[in-house]
Amino acid sequence: MSTTTISVSTLVLAVPVIAALEGIRRLEAASREMDRRRKIGKANKAISEQEERFQKAVSRLDDAVRRLPDLKLRTPKLPAISSNESQGPEMLESYVKRLTEEVNRFEAQLDASIAEAERILDRRVKKAATWRAATDLEQQCKILEQRCRDLAPHAGEVFTVPRIGKRPHEDAELEEVESYLSVLREMHEGLRRGHDALRKRVASLESAMALAGKELKTGAAEDALSRHQTEKKARAITELQAHRDKELCRNGLSLDDLSDSLRDQIAWAMEQAHRNDYREDISRWISREKQRRRDVARALDLLGTPPVLLHEDAGLTRRWESLAQKLQRIAGGLDDLTTSVEREYEQLKNDALLMVNTGLARADWISAMYAEGFEVFENGDGKGLVVVDLDHPETWLDVTPLKAEGGGFGAIIEMKTDAKALPDEAKVTDAICAKLKRAAVSALPEVSTKAEEVDRKTRIERARRPKALAQRL
Repeated sequence: MSTTTISVSTLVLAVPVIAALEGIRRLEAASREMDRRRKIGKANKAISEQEERFQKAVSRLDDAVRRLPDLKLRTPKLPAISSNESQGPEMLESYVKRLTEEVNRFEAQLDASIAEAERILDRRVKKAATWRAATDLEQQCKILEQRCRDLAPHAGEVFTVPRIGKRPHEDAELEEVESYLSVLREMHEGLRRGHDALRKRVASLESAMALAGKELKTGAAEDALSRHQTEKKARAITELQAHRDKELCRNGLSLDDLSDSLRDQIAWAMEQAHRNDYREDISRWISREKQRRRDVARALDLLGTPPVLLHEDAGLTRRWESLAQKLQRIAGGLDDLTTSVEREYEQLKNDALLMVNTGLARADWISAMYAEGFEVFENGDGKGLVVVDLDHPETWLDVTPLKAEGGGFGAIIEMKTDAKALPDEAKVTDAICAKLKRAAVSALPEVSTKAEEVDRKTRIERARRPKALAQRL
């Protein structure tokens, strides 16, 4: 089944040709105006959609930089729309196309940057864990090596220290540290087998010597001495174990919390407890292990929580990169956490907060300026702003930003024009100054503002029009 609609317009009354032609022109003009408005409305809707996309992407970036220390992508500045572009539908559509391309590019860069920063952070964490395992194995190997040296003379053998490759630099890549850890594991296993063989050899020799000299000894005296030595050793081990457990409890640790190398050290001290007093050593070892664990946890925490908006400032970014390298070594157990590292992190947080405060105050001021009918442009030299009052486009305001205490936004504003003759300059000045005074009132409770008029001249200062205005107006 199909439906056909036929629309017929019939001219009933006779209309003079000229009047009819004028009617046609009026209708055509109205149609063009409707079409222009439709295009402008469609373009404005598209602009709003792209602005919303951009703000969502910026929010994603802000969230990501709070957890990813290596994310360096900065928030781009979207292309501004000029006065001419905001009027004509064709120019407006061209602007929408440029805006969409910029937002698409930013979203693609953001996705790629987040993925890369997450990959780098994962490698940082893995490398830190690998370094901790490597340093622990190094210590275990040193302990086993010393034990082998002590046992070798009693076993009648010469102990040869196994050689390993060169230790990687502390900032070496993950793969190189993993390779080094693999070599250490092989070395540790070889030392362990060698140590077990030496112990068995020494035990066998001692047993043979005891059997060979038995007839020459008095059984009762030998048994008494042996029992005394055994009891002395057991008592010393028990006392040292009690001290170890007390120190673990005092430091909030358990035996399982200790590294393998430290457990080996303590086990060795237990074996030698009847010969030396190792209580102070065990207290120091456990206290140092607690500090090491605390340093590692703190370094990983700082590494995973960069100060906000560091990526927006090149100087802060460079400082953070340097600090992140130090935190990486601390997380790997290669360095201790010092007060200077903590101070630098806090200073970075404070400096970033000042930057945020400045940005908030600046954005609030610019928003107020737009609300009063001004347009604000970045100056071509990148050192200031140029402001135009749309009611008086023949003038402009040179804005020189100032560093305000506490990270606020301050500025020196000078009114200028390039017109040779400008009627009623005093009235123009009064009108613009009144608007500036109204714009100095913040809409945000977090921002306090004040404005002071230093000098008002009867004649506006003459100057060459800035490039920013020539390009945009």
